[in-house]
Amino acid sequence: MSREGLLSAWLGKLHQRRATPYRTLLVILPIAIFLALSGTLQLLAGTTATLILAMFCLVNLSLLLIKRREVETNGFQVSYIVPAIALLLNLVLFAFASGASHILALVFVGIGMLLILIQKAFRRG
Repeated sequence: MSREGLLSAWLGKLHQRRATPYRTLLVILPIAIFLALSGTLQLLAGTTATLILAMFCLVNLSLLLIKRREVETNGFQVSYIVPAIALLLNLVLFAFASGASHILALVFVGIGMLLILIQKAFRRG
């Protein structure tokens, strides 16, 4: 992500022997520990499932939109019904998530959007 300019180059520095972005752990680990200690496992698992279902909804919606724009392709093809049913089922499952999971998921999305806005502001200035 740092190569694409989405994160600081400092975070993208790779470890010499392991070739992993070790500095990123310095940021992610305290966040993960805080989240693990701040709520119940059920809430965190529910929030994770809610976010994953939201992403699946976006993927299926994207597939429907791509199919609408690009009628003929040479690659793999799937009927409209497959992503439509998948989107419907994901929305049904999403509805069964707890309200607290929805709220925490919205908080995470909001934080992500805020970070993107900050990053874009620094790019301009």
